Amino acid sequence: MATYYTVIQYVPDPIADERINTGVIVFGEGRIKSRFVDKWDRISRFGDRDITELRAFAKQIEEASRHALTYGDSLDERAIREMATHWTGSIQLTKPRGSLLTHDELMEDVGRRYLPSNPPPVARGHNRIYARNLAVEAVRKELVRHGGPKAYYQCQIDHEIKGRLQKHIIDLTVGIRVLRTAAYALSFESEADVRLEKDVQAMGFKFNDIRETHPDLKLAAIVLPGDGTSGALELLTRVMDSVDGSVVTRERIPQWAEDVAADATGGAFSASL
Repeated sequence: MATYYTVIQYVPDPIADERINTGVIVFGEGRIKSRFVDKWDRISRFGDRDITELRAFAKQIEEASRHALTYGDSLDERAIREMATHWTGSIQLTKPRGSLLTHDELMEDVGRRYLPSNPPPVARGHNRIYARNLAVEAVRKELVRHGGPKAYYQCQIDHEIKGRLQKHIIDLTVGIRVLRTAAYALSFESEADVRLEKDVQAMGFKFNDIRETHPDLKLAAIVLPGDGTSGALELLTRVMDSVDGSVVTRERIPQWAEDVAADATGGAFSASL
């Protein structure tokens, strides 16, 4: 039978979603093993916050795996998978992955890969949630400036839009009775071109499908460019051109937000888009 592992990550600010590995759990076939970092000072400095709760959690997991070869009442495969699926606070578990290695072999493998002696953050740059939040903050600020406090609520997060083939969750939309703008965020700061191109293609599918049912909707890709990602950026430009949309890089977010707000409150988009 397969064994599984999950990586325990510390996320001091779930909004920024920057994280660092703190431990690993190996489980399956009625057994559980765990390992955590030897030195916690780097973890503490990473978020510049008290990590008492994190260390208490690590101790509980270690005791659960040390004192019994089989699962106890409070920690079993179901509980681990539940944590990996639903925990969204400062302690998060990655989606469990399977392996054909034994428990001991898998622990040595994942411990070496995910818990080096001087562990770096998992993400070396800001992720797409950070990019989305930058755009949301800028748009809401401009909506209030152009339309007053009530206009703030025209900007919605994770809004569902129906395409011709299916429904899609879009990071940012503007408009209540009539949608005016839809934007999807991407970050090229911490991924390789191959992974990013898949993300761009997935976004392209969403926008192409939505364009079929919303021909007048203004579409935008909010992107944080990164080093060595020219291939993905070129693909993104082609995809957005194909749906008559815009690529909005970090430095263009303020102007784009002003144009979006002006359009939503009765103004017109500027020529910059």
